[in-house]
Amino acid sequence: TLAHEIGHIVLEADDQCIDWVADEPDAERVQEDLCDVIAARLLIPADVIDGVLAGEAPTAAHIYELYQNTRASRTACLIAVCGRMPCEALALLIEDDTDHVFYSSRAHDARPYARPSDPLPNGHPLHRRERLPATSESWWASPSGDRRRYYQSVHHAGRWTYVLLTERDLWKVTTLHFDQEAPEHRPHDGIVT
Repeated sequence: TLAHEIGHIVLEADDQCIDWVADEPDAERVQEDLCDVIAARLLIPADVIDGVLAGEAPTAAHIYELYQNTRASRTACLIAVCGRMPCEALALLIEDDTDHVFYSSRAHDARPYARPSDPLPNGHPLHRRERLPATSESWWASPSGDRRRYYQSVHHAGRWTYVLLTERDLWKVTTLHFDQEAPEHRPHDGIVT
């Protein structure tokens, strides 16, 4: 929480960033996301993330491992690992006994994406998350119901499920891949939320 508040101080000191945030459709939410990213970067040194990843493609289990090896929150660890994704990706944290996203992060402006408190899409495999394999094919739906294919890494620990959804098959889930058209969105400005 304190590191998040430091994020607000950092943002207020950067006129260019404040102007960019003000132009966003949901400026308040974008500002809060940026403060969460700043907090994660303050709390979790790059070398600690490197040590957990050990040169491997990030997985949902790495989020949990980072949480076990630091004093950072689950959400900060989710942001930190998501920030290392080499492609468009979503990272989700889901608490047991709910079908809602507790926290989310995304890499490279991935769309469609989830926000905290969003319900899991109807029919999504994450409704049965405790019985899912560690990696599998998956999808995420936009509010209009259009689905985008993703590859999924899931790790369940305690009463939490950690999830990574990626556009590329980083974990060799399948041997046959078809190109899919990415949804249109604004270019990524280098800020990962």
